[in-house]
Amino acid sequence: MKKSKIFYHIHKNGVHDDKWQIGSVLETTKNEFTKFSFNYAPYLDIYDQTNVPLINAIEHAQQIRDVLGQINLLSEAKSCINEYQILIRELAFEDIRKKEFQNLPSRCNCIYLCRSDQIEYWKKRLGFQNYVVYKIEIYNEPFKSRDKLLPNSHESYNSICEKAKVYWQYNNSKNFEDDEYLYEGKFKILGNN
Repeated sequence: MKKSKIFYHIHKNGVHDDKWQIGSVLETTKNEFTKFSFNYAPYLDIYDQTNVPLINAIEHAQQIRDVLGQINLLSEAKSCINEYQILIRELAFEDIRKKEFQNLPSRCNCIYLCRSDQIEYWKKRLGFQNYVVYKIEIYNEPFKSRDKLLPNSHESYNSICEKAKVYWQYNNSKNFEDDEYLYEGKFKILGNN
């Protein structure tokens, strides 16, 4: 094995907690972020119906007479749009990676890491309420890029693809607070922070 390096991972509680134990050696697979995006299907409870597909609820929006029901529908629609924008971004990034940067780790299959001096930035950025920060030992070189290189949610697909190329070409030895490290391979959980 190559010389190991130490990084940190912000782990959302409730996701494979049985595997995430100090001393465990794990290997990256399709990450939970990607699994969620690929399986996202928005449903809503309206009136006396449960699990109504969001698109059906929107079609009946005019029937919703109470303000709270309208606010709930708008909130769900906003969440739905956000999730699909993230999915479009990730599909575009993966498509560009496969075509032009096959040697780099997949955002779909990696574990996201950070340095110790970035932990506070990433805790705020991710917005998790229930998490553990793990100290991780990795054995291969991670790919380093920056969070600020990700496109805005309102951008066109073509713009997203162009920004994906910039993201995957990133090569800067200087450290920034928003650096993100993508890692594929085996890693060991050394402890929690």
